[in-house]
Amino acid sequence: MSEEYDRQRTVLGNTDDDPKRRAERRPLSDQSITFAVSVAGLLHDRHLEQVVVLDLGGLSDLTDCIVIATATSERQIQSVGREVVHFAADHAIPIFGQQDDTPATWSVLDFVDVVVHLFDAETRAFYDLEMMWGDAAVVDWDDQVRDTSA
Repeated sequence: MSEEYDRQRTVLGNTDDDPKRRAERRPLSDQSITFAVSVAGLLHDRHLEQVVVLDLGGLSDLTDCIVIATATSERQIQSVGREVVHFAADHAIPIFGQQDDTPATWSVLDFVDVVVHLFDAETRAFYDLEMMWGDAAVVDWDDQVRDTSA
């Protein structure tokens, strides 16, 4: 594999190549999945595209799941990122850290159990987190959001 791919796996904590360990999937906590699904719904409502929630239980010691979405502009990345932080605070979920690049092509919001990645299209394609976390289960968040809003 390429050096860039290996660097990304190390930075994002996906370095466990032991198939037995990967097979031991731990369940997500109710708070983690509820928060991740709610954030996915919020991102969808704010017109971000290709919203994905990945269950990293058993694959990462760093987080339970990640939420990935594509924004259409730098302004959308920044404003929706602020809104996610406020949403989390309203639900008593503190942010552990936030990293934005300049210009804003990628924002990472770390809530420990849930990490949110907001990308522009080009940056998302370059880092391809879905490929990096190819062993992760995709959470069907859309159905869960509809079930709770009915």
